[in-house]
Amino acid sequence: MLIYELKALIITQGIHIEKMEEVESLVTAGNYKYKNAVCKPVTNGNQVFDIETNEHKIPAEIIIADTVGNRSLVKVRYNPLSQLKLQIVQQQLALYFEGVLLEFQISLVEQNPLLNCRIDENSFLNNYISFVGTDRISILFYDGCYNWIQGKPCKFCDLHPRKSNEKVYIPNLNKLYQYPNADEWWNDSKNNYLKCLGYGLTMVLDESATIQPHKHLFFMAGNLNSSENAWSVIIETIEYLANIIDLSSFEVIINVPPHTNINQLYRLRRFGISSIQYNIEVLDQRLFQKYCPGKISYYNFIAKLEEAVRVFGDGNVRTNIVLGLQNFENCIHECTALAQKGVVVDYSIFQPKRNTALQEHPVPNVSDIIAFSLELADIYRRYNYRPIFCEMSSRSSIMNEIINYREGRLLENV
Repeated sequence: MLIYELKALIITQGIHIEKMEEVESLVTAGNYKYKNAVCKPVTNGNQVFDIETNEHKIPAEIIIADTVGNRSLVKVRYNPLSQLKLQIVQQQLALYFEGVLLEFQISLVEQNPLLNCRIDENSFLNNYISFVGTDRISILFYDGCYNWIQGKPCKFCDLHPRKSNEKVYIPNLNKLYQYPNADEWWNDSKNNYLKCLGYGLTMVLDESATIQPHKHLFFMAGNLNSSENAWSVIIETIEYLANIIDLSSFEVIINVPPHTNINQLYRLRRFGISSIQYNIEVLDQRLFQKYCPGKISYYNFIAKLEEAVRVFGDGNVRTNIVLGLQNFENCIHECTALAQKGVVVDYSIFQPKRNTALQEHPVPNVSDIIAFSLELADIYRRYNYRPIFCEMSSRSSIMNEIINYREGRLLENV
């Protein structure tokens, strides 16, 4: 089994943990990334909280390594029905599939110690910035998604909202209903947020900061009550940061709802931003309406991607799809069409997350995922595109591993 095959298997099947207490003790005893095994997001029309009472902790991510030196990082999803089982054997993590021990080394992912650095007397770096994988520096413009609050989330999305007693330091959509409009909501929190974010970001982007193997800077936002309001926040935040950091010196992707005015994109360019991402999720008009009821119309979304290419150029506009929600042949056809227009298509492999509308939807077959990925790699090569980030930060895709395999960088057993 090659490393990308195992990664795809983990993503689609999830992992069963029979001796939960043992693994939980291991992952919480050290400075490792962990998360709740189960979440249950619920909205009351004004706020969204996780009301799940199961507090068991599992690894948020694991690193898999084969016997010849290949490594990759994958997101963990708890699934008690999975044939993949995580166990502790002689004080080491081990992964079994259908009862057979796999010859892969399984490692937990350590939290970067930078996250424990104090920002001010009330907060720490991890209140404003997180790390996805080992080297994706992840920043939220605000916490939450208005589509979730309104009961119109994408059908596959579990959001991972906060517990009701959890303090949020960045602008929080759960508080939006308390204000007469979004401007007052933003103005009430932006000064402290921007100051702390700017200070923290200069810290992690400093040459002395230990973040390996790269530094991918990824800004994100869910939907606000209007795209215009969302983009006001986006522009003001990036403008503030651009005055203290040369953003053009780093790999930066802005992953947000589509713009409302092309001038917003030109402003981002002036601030040093060279890449933008709008996640369409599915490349089929009928399925888009079905699975993404809170987004703008499908053809308007496509038009926004094409318009963004006019500003940022071919290969600098990205979109993400959830692989497994539509026919693979049709999907690759649409990926090709977008590539011809200058848009790079990335994907996350569909996972049937509990407490979502698609929790019973079947997962794609691993062999189909690999076949699709090989075809997408051909499209990338044809247009000189590359997958997003790297194999140590792209947790729900095997495209980096496939590209490494295609280009001879993936070592094979001999």
